[in-house]
Amino acid sequence: MGKMVGGGVEQLILNAFQSVDHDKYLFDFIIDSDSTIIPKRQIHEFGGEIFLISPYQNLFKYFSDLNRILRQKQYEIVHANISTLNIFPLFIAWVNKVPVRISHTHNLIAKSDGFKKNFLKYSLRLFSNFFANAYVAPTYETGRWLFGRQIADKKLLILKNGVNISKFKFDSTVRIKLRKQLKIRDEDILIGDFGRLVKGKKHIFAMKVLQKMHKLNPKYKLLIIGEGPQRDYLTKIAASNDFMFLLPNRSNIEDYYSAVDGIIFPSSREAFGMVAVEAQISGLQVFVSKGVPDDVDFKQDLIVRISNWNVDSWCSKIINKINTNRINFDKSAFNSGFSLQNLGMTLQNYYDQQLEIRGIYGENTNNNHTKL
Repeated sequence: MGKMVGGGVEQLILNAFQSVDHDKYLFDFIIDSDSTIIPKRQIHEFGGEIFLISPYQNLFKYFSDLNRILRQKQYEIVHANISTLNIFPLFIAWVNKVPVRISHTHNLIAKSDGFKKNFLKYSLRLFSNFFANAYVAPTYETGRWLFGRQIADKKLLILKNGVNISKFKFDSTVRIKLRKQLKIRDEDILIGDFGRLVKGKKHIFAMKVLQKMHKLNPKYKLLIIGEGPQRDYLTKIAASNDFMFLLPNRSNIEDYYSAVDGIIFPSSREAFGMVAVEAQISGLQVFVSKGVPDDVDFKQDLIVRISNWNVDSWCSKIINKINTNRINFDKSAFNSGFSLQNLGMTLQNYYDQQLEIRGIYGENTNNNHTKL
């Protein structure tokens, strides 16, 4: 799993973990020792074990720790979820002759990541298929970028990011409670900006848009929720604008979709964009950049796409299009394949298939451990 910091990838894996048949598959989690948010209760509740290892930056110790665990546990499946870095755990899985070695990518390249990080991604991409024998991505584009067109066309499983639909339904009681805590009036229009506080999410751009909107009409306010390296800088900006609120990650993030009136999502590039899915389930309009893929659109006129990075354009589009009347689209989400049931069924069928291909699926399945 790499580092667990309470992000979207971790939530996806936890959703998958909770949705498969635990009489057939047991999940263990191998996590970097410097992780800040480890959901121990959820993992232990479903019979999983947690192993802490050295981060990959100390590669020799990382390999040593991982090799010891894989040799001890004798897994049938290793499901790696750290995108271009999957080569490291899958190499050790290959050394230990793990039959099914899944490379699951969740990321794309983005200029905002900077030269050093992108250089590492491009370098590791050259070796991305060396030790994997099964391939998963949230979209075709994401899979093609890491694995190449040939594998994307013939071997890629496109696994939509499942969500607990009932959790994200609009709740008027929760809305009243949270807006009261934030001192947001009924007539105020609160725009949400949820996600990791990194350059690529363009939170600073969102702040500039809301500054312009607030200047035109003081009823517009901004709520940012997330953690990341830009927190200190964003906190300084928010501190000088009393219509901006910056909160750390919330365990009840679904409640805050009920509190806001729309979502701004100006990310430079998203492999998927789970925030847009969760927002639509809550009946919210989502104002997205060209960096957010079409795969997240329920086709219910809730996604408003803005193709430029002009503050005035975003400001005008949001003001003219914002609609605070909500409709519950949980059935649409289910039909679009975003339900937890679909996630669990798709992933479990894939595990079954990969084991069958290698001739090891059978009566012994009850003893399987799937490592994510």
